[in-house]
Amino acid sequence: FLERMAASVPYYKGLLVRNNPKFPHVSAWFSAMEGTEAFPGIQSDYYTHAHDLPPQIGNCYSHPEAKKFADEIDGHGDSWRLPLSAGIEPHSLS
Repeated sequence: FLERMAASVPYYKGLLVRNNPKFPHVSAWFSAMEGTEAFPGIQSDYYTHAHDLPPQIGNCYSHPEAKKFADEIDGHGDSWRLPLSAGIEPHSLS
């Protein structure tokens, strides 16, 4: 659930959940999970998480502040280069 939130909240609401100093326990959870042998094998990507919500729950409405994150996740312009910006992707890839 936290993995989906880390992708969807910036995409639709413009708020970073992961690597945000306001949420140190969330960052600690990701660090702990990524340190296990199993989690990296089942970890998904932000594009998939952001785009699997509308078919599951209906329309998702974005705030204007979310556009820069959505553009980066969707690869608009020249933004689809790895690694993505800090906080917008799994720590293990940055």
